[in-house]
Amino acid sequence: MNWTQADLASLVSMLESGSRPEGGVSTESGEIPSLGGENILRSGGVILDRVKRVPLKFYEDMTKGHLNDQDVLINKDGAQTGKVGLCRSLNGSPLCINEHLFLIRGNIKKITQHYLYYTLLSQPSQTQIDAQISGSAQPGLKSDFLHGIFAKIPDSLSEQTKITEVLMTVEQAIAQTKVLIAKQQHVKTGLLQNLLTCGIDKDGNLRSKDTHRFKKSPLGSIPIEWETQRLEKAVKFLDGERIPLKQADRDQIQGHYPYYGASGIIDYINDFLFDDDLILVGEDGLSRNLPLAFRVRGRIWVNNHAHVLKPKENYDINFLTEWLRLYDYTPLISGSVQLKLNQHNLRALELPMPPKSEQVKIGMILHIQDAWRRYQADELIKLQRIKAALMQDLLTGMVSVAPLLTETESSE
Repeated sequence: MNWTQADLASLVSMLESGSRPEGGVSTESGEIPSLGGENILRSGGVILDRVKRVPLKFYEDMTKGHLNDQDVLINKDGAQTGKVGLCRSLNGSPLCINEHLFLIRGNIKKITQHYLYYTLLSQPSQTQIDAQISGSAQPGLKSDFLHGIFAKIPDSLSEQTKITEVLMTVEQAIAQTKVLIAKQQHVKTGLLQNLLTCGIDKDGNLRSKDTHRFKKSPLGSIPIEWETQRLEKAVKFLDGERIPLKQADRDQIQGHYPYYGASGIIDYINDFLFDDDLILVGEDGLSRNLPLAFRVRGRIWVNNHAHVLKPKENYDINFLTEWLRLYDYTPLISGSVQLKLNQHNLRALELPMPPKSEQVKIGMILHIQDAWRRYQADELIKLQRIKAALMQDLLTGMVSVAPLLTETESSE
């Protein structure tokens, strides 16, 4: 199998941009979907959610920018310059692009669209694309940028196709895993709301206001079997034992134990402050100005940007963690410049208090849900690494697909 080092411009038959009407477009301004940079994913691919639209008459008058199935798209300007997508499965539906995208069609005798897509998406090409970006006020790519993008290309179209089939298989697995994770998150969101407000009855069924008794409480309507309690009665606050770690000290750190701040692990250190099963609640400095609650176990340090809570015997830590994670702390946030959840407000937080046995059941269900989500997330990371490694190996010829080719394909 022969490979040729070539600039991509020599393999392309068309590169053009699109346009849009004066005054701009929206999702309701026409009949024909018009893709822009926002529709190209950084990881590769095209997303058609809430796509903007142009009028049919404008589309028909466009001389450039009409999309065909399998067109390669690249973001040509702005902060996201260089993003690459492949327009797949149009089913004959009209589609176009605006002035922020290039569509690229390869010479069908030299390169397949899928191979062109993966080549532009690969890290070596992305590095070369970055080098082609020019302009300061509005950085972007010129229409001749492909002359500066070089790659090794198999002469055989069959070999190109087989390489991209392998990559597409991994890409499909990644997409399916993302769908599973999204579904799992959707299921958990609904399950959380039901479990943490209605709970499970003695027969193991979710309670419903149609079939079970509820009562009024400071939290609103709760099951008749539940009570409420202030957080200060449910946990021990260990905030006084936190030790800040200065940035200068963190720069010297090369340790083994996680050092937690408001939004998660910051660094690793050698000594430890806590060795326990605890809940951390962010105190300040978080996005959306809302604290984040999460469970930590083992030897850790915690800085002064996270409250440290040790549940008492009457609370299950999984149940309490999930309830604190779901809670909307907005009314408890104080400050104007530096927003903060102070300990006084957190202590006064009113909690539901199901029987301990019910808390354990709820906590276990949510723990299993989390474990499954983490497993899927780990699988996604593995698949993404496999894809990156395969792109490196297959698109450079380091690993040959010759054993996968039929005798007819090998002779082409």
